[in-house]
Amino acid sequence: MSPAHIRTPRPTPPASPKPLEHRLIIPSPEPQTPAPLIICFHGSGDTCRNSWRPLVKTLSQTHRVLMFERSPHGDAESETHELSAYLARERLPGPYILIAHSHGGAFARCFLHSHPTDVAGMVMVETGQEATWDKKVQEKQEEHHELGHRPIIVIKGRSMLRKWKQLEEQRAEIKRRRERGEIVREAETAMIMIQEAEIQKWEEMDEKLKRRQLKLSKKHKFVELTDVGHHVIRDKPEAVVEGVEWVMENQPSGSGLATPDSRRSSIDQPQQSRSGSVGGGWLRKVSVALRGGSKGESRAGVRAGSV
Repeated sequence: MSPAHIRTPRPTPPASPKPLEHRLIIPSPEPQTPAPLIICFHGSGDTCRNSWRPLVKTLSQTHRVLMFERSPHGDAESETHELSAYLARERLPGPYILIAHSHGGAFARCFLHSHPTDVAGMVMVETGQEATWDKKVQEKQEEHHELGHRPIIVIKGRSMLRKWKQLEEQRAEIKRRRERGEIVREAETAMIMIQEAEIQKWEEMDEKLKRRQLKLSKKHKFVELTDVGHHVIRDKPEAVVEGVEWVMENQPSGSGLATPDSRRSSIDQPQQSRSGSVGGGWLRKVSVALRGGSKGESRAGVRAGSV
């Protein structure tokens, strides 16, 4: 056979990775009174199963939690349609509490647009700086306070924390060199000052974008964390737990939603009024457990082992 008739087999293209399935975590025993379903929206290049496990384990002790695993290539509209179909198929009606991280904020905003009356509150973690899915719709959401008096909390980490630490290391190195009597060029210190100014400018813009999300509701709260970077969900889940608690505690009167505290009999209720401060209520103990707890506290209470 001549070389012209030899056929080289084409290489088989690699199979696309199978998308992760959504996972619904239900506490045991399951709450009998009305309580919102918590829906998690992860950021780009991440999954709920990758970074959200400690957070979900804590929340699912008392609430149903849906880990929504969207396609890495899906747009906000198509993924919202997929989530809506899933909720209908699994018979999971609202109300919903939305927790979003980073680019997941755009998907949570799109879901709010599709289900404006079903969202009982939002916890937006390091969101707001991501590209919008529909600028006009998002501006309208803010102008009209889409959530009304249903609460939203925006949690800001220090996104440029790593950059600040690098600058501190550079300054420390220059100081050591001077102490050793070495010559430090002015250009070196000038470059550090330029970088510092650029980072400061970026952080101011970042905070402005994050604070803008507060316009979604007339009942809002802004929390700034200075000891954690962009990955608040992964690195400081207890702050998100406290944010969820604040949203639950600040539901409009007459909403009919129950938190674990409100499900107790009046005999069990504490006599003092609740301050409404983040971290003072129904998830406080497990929030402390996430931080490592005090001497007598442990993580043994976490039951959502299937997360």
